[in-house]
Amino acid sequence: MPKRHEDLFAGIASFSALRRAARKAIAGKRGKEGPAAFYAGLEYELLRLKRELVAGRFRPGRYV
Repeated sequence: MPKRHEDLFAGIASFSALRRAARKAIAGKRGKEGPAAFYAGLEYELLRLKRELVAGRFRPGRYV
């Protein structure tokens, strides 16, 4: 029988986990306009993302 892990979502959607993920994603891309704009407003963007994740409203955008 598979092992069950309860409440993983809370750890994934935490501010610190989202910040770590954003820093990994932006690594080497800060000179580009899109990632630089996201990083400039990082706290606002991460709080918005966290609210959307918790509310179940997050929809990923198209791949660029």
